[in-house]
Amino acid sequence: MQVFHSIRLAFLASFAGWLIQCPVSAAEPDSQPIPTYSVVVQDIDYYPIYKADLASNEYSGYLRDLMDAFAAAEGIRFEYTVRPVSLSSYHLSSAQHPDIINALADFLEQNPEIPRQLQEKYRFPALPSGD
Repeated sequence: MQVFHSIRLAFLASFAGWLIQCPVSAAEPDSQPIPTYSVVVQDIDYYPIYKADLASNEYSGYLRDLMDAFAAAEGIRFEYTVRPVSLSSYHLSSAQHPDIINALADFLEQNPEIPRQLQEKYRFPALPSGD
C-alpha cells in the first residue's frame, strides 16, 4: 500500500511540476516558528488539476487545495512560486525531504475524504486508487 501511495504522489508531483526546496521558518508572534517550504510550480494551465500563472504568480486548483489541506493538518506552510516551464524541475525532491513525502502519503491514506471532496469541487474523475 505504501508503495502505491509513493507512486501516486510521484504522479501528482510530476504532473504538477512542483519542487519542494529547502525549508525556511516563518516567525509568528509569541509562538513557535512554522516550518515553511518553498514550492515551485510550472507556468502551465491544467485546470482544474492546477493552474499557475507566471505574470501574476498565482497558483490554484485541486493540487493547491490538497497541498494546503495537508499543510494545515501538519502545521506547516507552503510558499508557492510560479516559474517558467523547465523539464529539469519535473520531480519532487524526496531525497531532500523524505519526511514530507511520507507525511503526505500518510495524510492521503488517513484522509480519503479530502481528495474526494476536491474531486467533486473541481468536477473531474477520481484518480486511480490502486486498491
